[in-house]
Amino acid sequence: MRFGFDPEDFTEPLSATQVVVLDFDDSTGFRSALFGEELGLTNGAGQLAITFDAPGTYVLSAYDTTGWTPFPAPWLVVTVEGAPEPIVVSVSAAANVQWVNGPQNMLFITVTETLSDGTTRTIEWNGLINNNAAGAYNVGDYQVFVNTKGNTQIRECYIVECALVA
Repeated sequence: MRFGFDPEDFTEPLSATQVVVLDFDDSTGFRSALFGEELGLTNGAGQLAITFDAPGTYVLSAYDTTGWTPFPAPWLVVTVEGAPEPIVVSVSAAANVQWVNGPQNMLFITVTETLSDGTTRTIEWNGLINNNAAGAYNVGDYQVFVNTKGNTQIRECYIVECALVA
């Protein structure tokens, strides 16, 4: 038995227990911990789902909301890391041609990347090409093949190569 209780006595889930972040104070010459932000009450099974808004190290404890003394232990140290950088999960290319008077036309290429967080990123390129041209064009880290027909038709458009490897 230690501090008036035996840890073996705590074998049942503790429902309606307030889970809190501990705030440490070293200003008095010794470390003390104060109950900080209340995160919520445990359910009947002694569980609580917690979401942290910012990366960092958090020390959690709990206290009994029925008026019993706060628990001196256990403490739970939680380290929250920042979200990983999203990665490219798919990529597509599209092209269109704008007619220009003379032997050349303006080619517009758009590469669209879909990222692991659900967002999209576009990379654009444009330039003058000969009528009925076929060729590969560098658009960001991608090489895109475009085959044109007539003044404004696209026969083929696809990504040939990219520097990004998942």
